[in-house]
Amino acid sequence: FRIHAPTAPGAAQPLVVALHGASQTSTVWEPYTCLTPYSEGRFALAYGEGMQATWTAGPDAPSPQACCGWARDNHVDDVAYIAQVIAAAEALTPVDPARVYLVGGSNGGMMAYKAGCALPEVAAVGSVAGSLLVDCPRGVDTIEVHGTADATVPQSGPGFEGTVFPPLVTIPMR
Repeated sequence: FRIHAPTAPGAAQPLVVALHGASQTSTVWEPYTCLTPYSEGRFALAYGEGMQATWTAGPDAPSPQACCGWARDNHVDDVAYIAQVIAAAEALTPVDPARVYLVGGSNGGMMAYKAGCALPEVAAVGSVAGSLLVDCPRGVDTIEVHGTADATVPQSGPGFEGTVFPPLVTIPMR
């Protein structure tokens, strides 16, 4: 992983862990997020790096929601990896443990959901074009930004690698 620590000295700051989509790297993902310049003096930022540019974002057992690619096929424990990224960031810079956030795009958004559901230190999850593919035994605040014409990760049904995506819950705007 790569970390960008705030230059503001002193008090513990929030930590945002950003997770790239499948077939991307953290270096490719970083400019899309616009997080690095925005983080300066506001929060610590870590960019995770999935094995072979993928994350094991679905259930650990074979399932129609199994996702994605090399990481899935090789049973990579990405939840443990993200816990290690959080611990390493906390060792490198003062982090407020009540303000640890995960964000991701597509496969990275799915991984942010999975890790957010599994790791009690995660306060909230943000996802762009992701999907929750696992049971979530704990409540975690989330935001999902998702286009209705997305064929790779559709709002429900089969998509990327034949993964069956459960329906997204939509909340109408008032």
